[in-house]
Amino acid sequence: MTSITRMRKKSSQRKNTSGISPRAAWILAPTECRASSLTEWASWQGAIKRCCDTIAARSFSNSAMFETIPPPLRYAKLWLAIGWLMIGYVIYESLIPQQWDFDYITPWWDKWSHLVIFAVLMLWFAQIYLRRRQRVWIALSLVGLGIAIEFAQEQTGYRSFEYLDMVADGVGAAIGYGLSWTPLGGSIRFAENLRRS
Repeated sequence: MTSITRMRKKSSQRKNTSGISPRAAWILAPTECRASSLTEWASWQGAIKRCCDTIAARSFSNSAMFETIPPPLRYAKLWLAIGWLMIGYVIYESLIPQQWDFDYITPWWDKWSHLVIFAVLMLWFAQIYLRRRQRVWIALSLVGLGIAIEFAQEQTGYRSFEYLDMVADGVGAAIGYGLSWTPLGGSIRFAENLRRS
């Protein structure tokens, strides 16, 4: 028998002399010992959590998880009312008989107008609702509005239903969403700051 084997055997004998399992030893230990062990474990757990939080904050400070939201606009209700007036005007113009025809400029004039209008609407409301989730819902709502307008136009009898108009509305909303994360997304705030100064 080697010396290493004898050492392991002696160690196992020392461990088993009491005949008590670790779980039983924990149960039979004095209350003070158990309380101190729990306190020590809780302190270590808190230290580990604080360390992980610090690492995460430093690693992802520029990500959407730690999105920095600027303060709300000073005249947010006014800008919101103007936005709803623009939506009402778009619906009104979409459901009355067509008064202007600019197809002589380009045959795609109607599609370009859809794209620009919905991009402007998206960009406008994205400056009022600043969170990413809110802007996504605004974009989806504008796409739904474009689809609803096309079905409503089909019922009028004097306006036409076109899938390409829906596509142009969706593309415009997507462009407006992208522009909302550029300096153009702060144009209303810039106007407010100019008036204040």
